[in-house]
Amino acid sequence: MWRHNSATRTLIDGSCLLDTRPTGVSITIRRLLEEGRFPLPQEAEIVTYGLRAPTDEQRNTIPLPWKHYRIPSKLMHALCGSGLTSLDQCFGAKRLFLPNLNIIGIPKVPYELFIHDISFLIHPWWFSLKTRIWHRLARPRALICGAERLYAVSEWTKRDLIESLAIPEERIEIIDITPKNTPTTTEARPLSEPYFLLFAAGDTRKNARCAVLAFCEFAKTHPEWKLVLVNDTKQQIDHPQIIRLPYLPTDERYRWLQHASALLYPSWYEGFGLPPHEAQNLGVPVLASGIGPITERAPAGTRFLPPHTPQAWWSAMEDTSVIASHTKQSNTSE
Repeated sequence: MWRHNSATRTLIDGSCLLDTRPTGVSITIRRLLEEGRFPLPQEAEIVTYGLRAPTDEQRNTIPLPWKHYRIPSKLMHALCGSGLTSLDQCFGAKRLFLPNLNIIGIPKVPYELFIHDISFLIHPWWFSLKTRIWHRLARPRALICGAERLYAVSEWTKRDLIESLAIPEERIEIIDITPKNTPTTTEARPLSEPYFLLFAAGDTRKNARCAVLAFCEFAKTHPEWKLVLVNDTKQQIDHPQIIRLPYLPTDERYRWLQHASALLYPSWYEGFGLPPHEAQNLGVPVLASGIGPITERAPAGTRFLPPHTPQAWWSAMEDTSVIASHTKQSNTSE
């Protein structure tokens, strides 16, 4: 197979750093690598593969050596997923650090794994058939159980690992992924009207339907307000005051968040819950589901609501609209 020049190094699987449409997970991993918040040995080196090489901008923001191989990612996944090889065998690694689950085979060397949540094992019905097939090829249960050390994002995820997979507590360490700041923009508001914002609306576990039902009731007496659903692949209830947006690049995502009247976060399940922290950094109110993982890690000031009761969310929207109206009047008078 392809041999790495420095077989004594700890290799970091950087596949998610090349995502053309980065998700919250890949954005978080990049940020933690940039800030040096992973417990990595001094000789650690990022390895990536694929026909599209990383840009200088992608490389230069992370203070670690980076080696890229022009090997088709589908070929690598086919070889590793079939059990013919593994990432460490391909590149001669002595140790691996895996910042996310990926189709890398089962390593023959010691490795550490960063776990965001294990919803794919606990609630597989939330995921599409394509995603479930991907997970089968990645063999997450074997990867998690075989890791020398696991890093979790919250006590809740740690508890899930212990209770669902019988992982010894001493093998799990929690890494705080709370963002220190959230990028702001000087660009104009994307909408002149006030709006609620909900990300990843097409993801079943994000429970967008609860927010949509609440907003439909709220909209009857608030014709000027909008509900913005980002990445709503499930096509929730149609309503003239609901705006659906496709995937947003990172800068645009933060622009919509910065000018929102409130972030809606009615998830059924989360490992950590990053958007509420991003919203707080921007001074945006948060209405969030009152489930364990979110209540454990949510920022101060978050208003918790039952994820199965649209009436409660409608009432919270009413309160938010009153606050927004008073704030607007105050700013106008100044």
